This record gives sequence, C-alpha cells and structure tokens, in this order.
Amino acid sequence: MLSLYYYIQVRKFTIKGVKKRTGDVKNEIDVLEEYSLQFAYCGQSFRWMLENALDLKVGWFVDTICNEMVTNPTIPVSQNKAALMKYVESFK
Repeated sequence: MLSLYYYIQVRKFTIKGVKKRTGDVKNEIDVLEEYSLQFAYCGQSFRWMLENALDLKVGWFVDTICNEMVTNPTIPVSQNKAALMKYVESFK
C-alpha cells in the first residue's frame, strides 16, 4: 500500500511542476522531466540531472541504471529508477 501512496504523492508534486513551467500534463515525457530523484542527486528533477550533472560519474550512473533490471517494482526507489530509465531512453 505504501507504494500506491508514494506514487500518488510523487505524481501530484510532479504535475504541479509541469503546470508551473506550462508543460503538457498529458505528455508523458513532460511529466517524467519533473520527477524527483530518490537516489544520487536526491530531490532534483530528472531534467535537472540531465541538464546540469552530466559528468563522467553521472553518465556512468545513468548507463548503469538503464542496464539494470528492476528487481522489485513495488519499492519506490525501483519505481523511480524505472521512470528515470524511461525518461533517458526517450532521447535515443
């Protein structure tokens, strides 16, 4: 149940961020851009990380996340990693 609560809270916060920058809440990539990292640069948005923190360490980290299997999709950090992976892959 925690997982559903977590998802709803993250989604609400994210939608506020999308609206604040006049993005399209129906566009999945616009929404993923505003997701907050739950690991590494905790609290920063996915968009912020890709715009501001792409040094070798972060590039390696993103590559590692994209090649990692989600082990337990009910754990919030795993959900966050899966969302980051989807966002990063949208640029391929």
